[in-house]
Amino acid sequence: MEITLEADSVLLRSEERSNDDLASFDKALDKLERQLKRYRERVRDHTRTPVRKLAAGEGYEEPDQLEEGEEVETVEVAPGEIRILRTKSHELKPMTPEEAALQMELLGHDFFLFFNSQSDQVQVVYRRRDGGYGLIEPTMA
Repeated sequence: MEITLEADSVLLRSEERSNDDLASFDKALDKLERQLKRYRERVRDHTRTPVRKLAAGEGYEEPDQLEEGEEVETVEVAPGEIRILRTKSHELKPMTPEEAALQMELLGHDFFLFFNSQSDQVQVVYRRRDGGYGLIEPTMA
């Protein structure tokens, strides 16, 4: 069971698996409620909390199933050969880097591609090993 909720440019996702569809739905809904609570707390504390402290969320497990817009190609890859095996489309929404970091944490990802509404550029926010956040700002060579 997978539940995806979009509200105010924030995407929340929850997934659970079991043999009982109703039990899976209940567990996925519970996860989604916890995410909503964390989101509300973070938005409320946003003005007082630096972005690097937003990393204190629950773990997230990547789903085995494909998400919308994903394609997978099964191919034998020789050692040293580089092949793109997975393609994913992502709708870019205008937001600040802080909002992108929050969205990344809510999704449980290590990086997040977004359109920076302040600089009018496509950028990537990512989680650093030290628990902080980084921002990749592309420039032309």
